[in-house]
Amino acid sequence: MTSTTTSTSIQLTDGRVVEVRPFTFMEGLRLAPALNPLLKALDRVVGDGEDLADLAGVFLSHPDALREMLITGTSLQEADLDALSARDGEALALALWVANVDFFVRRLSLMRAIRQVAARPTEEEPVDG
Repeated sequence: MTSTTTSTSIQLTDGRVVEVRPFTFMEGLRLAPALNPLLKALDRVVGDGEDLADLAGVFLSHPDALREMLITGTSLQEADLDALSARDGEALALALWVANVDFFVRRLSLMRAIRQVAARPTEEEPVDG
């Protein structure tokens, strides 16, 4: 399986250029606990993929998860994020989506597959008697 996701760079209003890169496998595992609420909200918004109008709203309404993802996917530290302008922060959030869209699609697909399996009726064992 090949990935189409690549790093992307954003120039901040102060002139710094920040690279936003895809998460590695282990980074994704470490991020999982913080991302679960965001992924559930993302699943509701994405639905069948027809309307992504509130995509930014999902990211911006989960600031702790967004912070962890930005620290993981960039060279920025927590203090750098705290000092960002709204414009720069929103641009980085969008770049994070672009750089990691495959990651999010795989996680949503996995969540949906698990739900489908869990919803299947189980075969009952025959009762000897």
